[in-house]
Parts: sequence; C-alpha cells; structure tokens
Amino acid sequence: MVARSKGVVALEDRHGVEADVAPLLAFLHEATVDHAVLFPCDDRWLDVVARLATVDGGSYPASVPGPDAVEQLTDKGVFAQTLDRLDIPRPKTFEVRSVDDLRPIEGEEMASFFLKPRDSQRFTNEFHEKGIPLADRRSAFGKLERALANGHALVAQERIVGPPRNHVFLDGFVDRHGRFTGLYARRRVRMFPPEFGNSTDSVTIPLTEVEDAVASLRRLFEAIGYRGMFDAEFKRDTSTGTHKIIEVNARAWWQIELARAAGVDVVRMAFLDALGLDVPAVERYLIGRRWVHTFPDLRARVSTPWIQPDAARHDGWFRARHAVLRWSDPRPAISEFERVVGVALRLGPWHQP
Repeated sequence: MVARSKGVVALEDRHGVEADVAPLLAFLHEATVDHAVLFPCDDRWLDVVARLATVDGGSYPASVPGPDAVEQLTDKGVFAQTLDRLDIPRPKTFEVRSVDDLRPIEGEEMASFFLKPRDSQRFTNEFHEKGIPLADRRSAFGKLERALANGHALVAQERIVGPPRNHVFLDGFVDRHGRFTGLYARRRVRMFPPEFGNSTDSVTIPLTEVEDAVASLRRLFEAIGYRGMFDAEFKRDTSTGTHKIIEVNARAWWQIELARAAGVDVVRMAFLDALGLDVPAVERYLIGRRWVHTFPDLRARVSTPWIQPDAARHDGWFRARHAVLRWSDPRPAISEFERVVGVALRLGPWHQP
C-alpha cells in the first residue's frame, strides 16, 4: 500500500531486507544512498536504527532514543519495571512465565486482567491480536501455553475499564537537548476491534484536560534520556480520575498525519534534529483536528453506532485527515480497498474455515 503512493521512490525492486545493522548498511550502500536521514516505522527497525547510530559515522543519522531507552519502552516487562521504579501511575502488571504465575489472580479478579506480550510486534504477527483476555480461562490458558511454547514472553496487566474516549494520547517530539519542541493531546473516539484494537477515529484536545499525564510523561522521558518523536497512550481510571500510562511508541505511528494537521510537524522536527540543526518549538496547536482510519472506522461505526465525538467543535468525518484516503494521492486508498474486498470475499458468510 505505502509503495503505491506518489511520494515514494523505490530504491530497489526487492523486499525482505534483514532487520539488523549490517544488512541495512549493505542495502543502503548497494542502493547508492550515500547520505540519508532514517525514520524507523516499527519497533523492530527502531532497535536497528538506534544501534546503527552507535556505529555509523554520520552518513545515516536519525533522531531516535538510545538502545537502552528503546528497550525500556518496547519491552513491556522492562517498561513495567521502569514505571514501578519511577512510581508513575500505571496499571498493575507482572511477568507470566507459566500458568502457575496466574494463581495470584485466580477467581473473579481474573476477568479484570489480560495477557500482554513483551514483544508486541512479533506476537501480533503470529496471533493477529494485541492481547489475550483472561475472562475465558480455558481459552486463555490454551493460548498462553501456545505462546510460551513458541518463545513469547508475556505479562499480565490490569484492565482499566471504560469506553474508548477514556483513552488519550500525548504525541510530539523531544530534541537532542531534551527539549519538548512539540506536544499535543488527542482523544480516542472509536477503535476496532472493540476490545483490543487500534484507534480508528481521534480528535485533538487541550493539554489542560490531561495535565497529570503530561507530568508523568515528562518524568519518564527525563529519567531515561529520551530523544525523538513519540506517541504515548494513557487511559483514565474512573475510580481515581488518574490517567495511567499504557505504552509509548518511540517511532512513527499510524496517526502521525494528525500531528501536522494540528500544527506540530514532528517529521520535520525529527529531520532537522537528526542533521544537528535547531528545532523551532511549537507552543500552540489546533484543537478539534481529526484523524480517521477509513475502512476500520466504517466497521467500528457499525459495531458501535452510538459513539460520537464530543459536541465541541471538531472536523467532520469527511474533512478529517484519513490514514490512506487522499484525493491528491489516491493509489494507496485503491490498494487498501482492493485488500479489504479480498478479505471480505475470503471471510464472507459462505467461507468454510
């Protein structure tokens, strides 16, 4: 899908470069790219680019956290330990190495926890889901045993109940000097799948609505020496009113176009910072800017038709920034539409598993 955008220039007609420092350098040299700023777009490549920065002489700079900070954010077990050490508001989390580790939450309390992979990318690629609910104990234990047998490390995490709008995100950029040069907040409107899914509709909101989350994020980033763009997820605990941190994406994320729509161009900030140039700080951003993941959001609207954005001013659905739909660059949307239709045909009511 991405390769069909008119903004993409293919370096070479091949795929599957191994995600490691040496293969990446070899690929760039063979593609005759002497100098380039790198932008990792998933956790696997984030780790590679962070390690590359420690050995490369400056031909391929990137504005990313150091390897230690990357591990503290991408490994959910290490992340939980870091939050415990800093005493930052977070859901209860503990490591699960076997079914026996779930005994402390036997009984009715088990339904209030779910299993979460320490390496979410590898787990999602295999299981096609982000977490394992524990409400159905028999099914959960079967999936747990399969995951452990396949080498996955997991944690059990408390579920913070509440609708999608209780999820808020702090997105922005921290430069090489540790300055927040851009920071804005957005609220989730809808998600899909409904239980363990991704945002399909988000709207920017004032930072004053999430001041405790901002304080938590600043404390975390100062402690680990963070640098680069970020997308930090929080959920409001209705029993205390506190926003608890769920996870941090330390690289480009799906809703990154919303940042530019709101006036916080984190991509340009990362480009300037990687080149050692000054990054102008953005003090204000636009409220009510909206981002939609077109096709998943249509499914979410069918499954949760009663959920709508707040009555406050915001972009309408058609005026929102869409993840793949843009009239000036339609080919990615056509590609995605073809994929969605293909999946629907394979999994329709006539489909036999």
